Amino acid sequence: MPSNNSKNKIVLISPTSDDFRISLLEGKAGYFFPPMGLMLVAQTLKNAGYDVTVFDGNFDPNYKEAILETIVEHSSNIIFVGFYLAFLQIKDFVDLLESIKLQCPKIATVVGGPFPSVFPEMTAEYELIDIVCWGDGAQVSVQVADSIRAHRDLSEIPNLCFKKNGQIQKNPKSISDSL
Repeated sequence: MPSNNSKNKIVLISPTSDDFRISLLEGKAGYFFPPMGLMLVAQTLKNAGYDVTVFDGNFDPNYKEAILETIVEHSSNIIFVGFYLAFLQIKDFVDLLESIKLQCPKIATVVGGPFPSVFPEMTAEYELIDIVCWGDGAQVSVQVADSIRAHRDLSEIPNLCFKKNGQIQKNPKSISDSL
């Protein structure tokens, strides 16, 4: 449960997927598939008492401006910015991550989803990524938020891959992910 620490906000982002980009630009939304895994993470964080804002690039073609505005406006209260990342979202993800880190270089970034679950070490190598979740992220996201707020080590949290002392550390998967 969050402490009285003023940092309580988490921003979650599902970048625009390449297969939706042209339709969105043409004003044709087509079929919309909400990022259900990210929604589960968001609800779990909300249930733990965190203030969560979710942006979905496959739903709103102008979401990048809103993300940057939110992050700059609330930067002192943001614990981390989390991304859902599938292969077709890499282009928008990199653009967004670079923009966010340019505006707020010290903000923590967490990346989860199918791509980092398959390539956790490779994803963690990217200098702008702080933490990679490589498996179920719902309960892990609360542990990450709690640890960042309390300035605790991430080494005991399952399903994480991150840089520690210049080296990539890959924590074991949780028991439920191993079944």
